Amino acid sequence: MQRLTTTLFALVVVSTACSCGGTPPPPPPPPAPVPTTLTLSPSPLQLAERQTQVLTATVLDQTGAKMEVPILWASSDPAVAVVTDSGLVVAVEAGQALVWARAHFLLETIPVTVVEPLDVRITGATTSASGLDCVYTLSAVASGGAPGDSATFAAST
Repeated sequence: MQRLTTTLFALVVVSTACSCGGTPPPPPPPPAPVPTTLTLSPSPLQLAERQTQVLTATVLDQTGAKMEVPILWASSDPAVAVVTDSGLVVAVEAGQALVWARAHFLLETIPVTVVEPLDVRITGATTSASGLDCVYTLSAVASGGAPGDSATFAAST
């Protein structure tokens, strides 16, 4: 029994001696990236009927680094605006809708206002002549349209 105890004691001392010193264990791996922020642009969105706009979704992880993750798109009212799988919004009819984007458990929305297209009506036209010069004057009224819409008139003789 004495010999067995001495042998076990020797094994414990040898194994303890071998585990001291040497190379420390490697550090644990960094945590896996987790989506924490979803932003959409441009927002808010105003379009005239039949206009389109591509939305951009940006997903950041817990360290602020960009992530490439699938985005699911949807519209609250497809009669007003529809959105494709790539984030293209198509204005269908005047009204208001929300476009939703989902990345994992994150959800973000953009309000979309669809207005009637720009409508320009000629309300009056006059001509005057002076010698060889002839002047035409047109009066017009514009309605509807999204910000930045414009109309151009051209004339030729």
